[in-house]
Amino acid sequence: MVKPVRWHLLPRDAATAGGVPTRGASDPPVDPRIPPWGTRENERLEFKASEILRSPSGRRKLMEEVVDMLNARGGRILIGVREQDSIAAALDPIPESERNLYDHSMRDLLVDAIEPRVTDQDCRVRWLHALDGFVLELDVRVPPPERRPFCRLSGKDRRYLMRVGDRLRPMKYAELREAFIRDKD
Repeated sequence: MVKPVRWHLLPRDAATAGGVPTRGASDPPVDPRIPPWGTRENERLEFKASEILRSPSGRRKLMEEVVDMLNARGGRILIGVREQDSIAAALDPIPESERNLYDHSMRDLLVDAIEPRVTDQDCRVRWLHALDGFVLELDVRVPPPERRPFCRLSGKDRRYLMRVGDRLRPMKYAELREAFIRDKD
């Protein structure tokens, strides 16, 4: 069971250094781009605990989330925020010592595990300060129609996914057909 941790955000007008809020004497270092405790996941916002980065199956699941947002309306995936019943329940920051490893592996995954190839314009990778570590933000943008649909690659397997509410589902034949017809125009 996830023990909820209440965190608060620094005021939006707080002094910043490089886009990251500076630490006040009584303020925890939590970037204001991290939604507050109690925020519900939705079609454009997904929370993932940091352990998703530590296993191949977790990283595959994460790439599926990116694909479904690329094929829908875009959104943000925050890795390092635990959820309970689709609600942000606790910060689970990624330690500074693991940041470089996950930064490189995430960028490699975005290029190697998704087709067509994902660019920085499609998905931005950002690190947000969160207590004693970081939350990894994947900011998924809506690519132009001629670049869709996207799929997750796994060997010879291709999975076409789309986001519906706060869930992902395989794209239906008609949706794929429409995307391919749109590409011919």
